[in-house]
Amino acid sequence: MVQMVAWQNPFKKTKEALFLTKKLVRIALIAAMYAGLALLLKPISFGVVQFRLSESLVIMPLFMFEGVWGVTIGCMLANIASPFGIIDIVLGSAITLVSGLLTRVLRKKPLIAMFPPVILNALFLPLIWYIWAGDIGYWTNFCSIFISQFFTIYVLGLPLFYALKRTKIFNDTLLPKK
Repeated sequence: MVQMVAWQNPFKKTKEALFLTKKLVRIALIAAMYAGLALLLKPISFGVVQFRLSESLVIMPLFMFEGVWGVTIGCMLANIASPFGIIDIVLGSAITLVSGLLTRVLRKKPLIAMFPPVILNALFLPLIWYIWAGDIGYWTNFCSIFISQFFTIYVLGLPLFYALKRTKIFNDTLLPKK
């Protein structure tokens, strides 16, 4: 006996589809902001002495898990323009992923949660440069990255975190509903 199956509209808006779409949009927005800011300010975003203002967006995992993927994908896209090539795309993005996950895990204590991107970038970016270019100034580069990361994350990112936390449009429209 042949059983008839009702036709289902693939474009029907289900709660699951809307939920997934909203997550993907949040990831894309964060990634686009990160990559766009890094590329717009390319002269100061890349190199041994760098001041990547887009790093202030590493606060996004404090708000939502999508922030982890958003900053990671944004970093990956931005690093396409890096003078260190594929090694920076892969390893730089891996550092961002790990620091984003740690930030998310520590989100209940924002001041502590913002430290993993500072220290991990300061520790590992000079290693990438050493692998790529044989740069011998590891500790000089460590200090340079530590200072620039600390500034962009704590001096710019922390006020941004508290400002977004108080902004009605951000809380009502962009943050996932609990």
